[in-house]
Amino acid sequence: MQKKLFVTGSSGVLGEPIVSQFEGKELITLYHHNKPSYRDVESFSGDISKPQFGLDNQAYDKLADSIKGIIHSAALTNFIQKKKLHRTNVQGTAEILKLARRADVPIFHISTAFVHPVFEKPDGDNLYVESKLAAEKLLQESGHPVSIIRPSIVTGDSTTGYMPTFQGFHETMCSFLSESMRVAVANDQGYIDIIPRDVVGKLIAEIIKQNIVNEEFWLSTGENAVSIKALIQCAQEVSVEMTGKKVRVPWMLSPTIYRKVIRPLLFRFVPRGVIQDIRRLEQLEGYFGTHKKLPSSLDELDKKWNIRAEYSEMDSLRRNVQWLFNTYIITDDAADPSIVAAKNSDKDTGYSRRSAYLSRLSYLLCGDSTGGHGPGGRGDH
Repeated sequence: MQKKLFVTGSSGVLGEPIVSQFEGKELITLYHHNKPSYRDVESFSGDISKPQFGLDNQAYDKLADSIKGIIHSAALTNFIQKKKLHRTNVQGTAEILKLARRADVPIFHISTAFVHPVFEKPDGDNLYVESKLAAEKLLQESGHPVSIIRPSIVTGDSTTGYMPTFQGFHETMCSFLSESMRVAVANDQGYIDIIPRDVVGKLIAEIIKQNIVNEEFWLSTGENAVSIKALIQCAQEVSVEMTGKKVRVPWMLSPTIYRKVIRPLLFRFVPRGVIQDIRRLEQLEGYFGTHKKLPSSLDELDKKWNIRAEYSEMDSLRRNVQWLFNTYIITDDAADPSIVAAKNSDKDTGYSRRSAYLSRLSYLLCGDSTGGHGPGGRGDH
């Protein structure tokens, strides 16, 4: 019997491009809610946080006997729900480790570059990062063959900008592009480390195909990270091309001043219901404008294993900004089918609701978040 790779999170932002790099018959995927429609891929329903994924002994043993490696991509990226984060990201990884030991196969664990200390941490715990660090520690101390892969901020496709699920990068950028964000808690002299999902998928797939284990990889742009100034310039250039108007730059508020002066006042006077929104915003803003650059394994992957990330950072950024404009800023009923699909997939947690988090802080700090456009204007989200 030909053994296969077991993939968790196969329908996710990274799971999809990883799966696309393999023949369907090479894979077994686990899904929780929505069964993926991959051709020739064997899939079964389960919950990674439950013992044996909720499978009976016979099904679990069959799975263990059928696999040659595990690609653990499933994770919860919620920033504030501690119990759910621990259950999915830590308990789920523990269940993956049990399966790997039972099957005697290596684990390729998809973590996050957010665990690196260069990322600004807002006051209080970063529950998402804590859960990812705990999962890494569990694997590192297990003695089991594992490679830990840490992508930085994942953006849409490098050639089209397409992203099937709204991410933190998109929340912040859409609020900027729609001019509903008048203030940003960010270091305007800093950098943002972004990498397209298709590039990440190809790099991870090559690491797995070469069976590179007991390594740690930072899938980040490192010294080539985009500066906040270059990000703003790109967004303004695209806005002129697509709307004839240069998008307004939000006021850049120093994270230090925000934490020491403004945050204490906000938490004293704003309604309790707003505080959770602000905390969530703080978690997102912490990854924009880092003053130091991340380590990167891209050169090592190229020189040591002949695995290359072949794309242009600025071209990819431009295409992502263009896609965001087309999808969330400019309304067009005759939109491209991929745009319609993205809007439909995001209908329960769409841009308008998510943008409110950033708009709300802008309003609290600067007053009218619409910037004078008025109801129904471009900034009224």
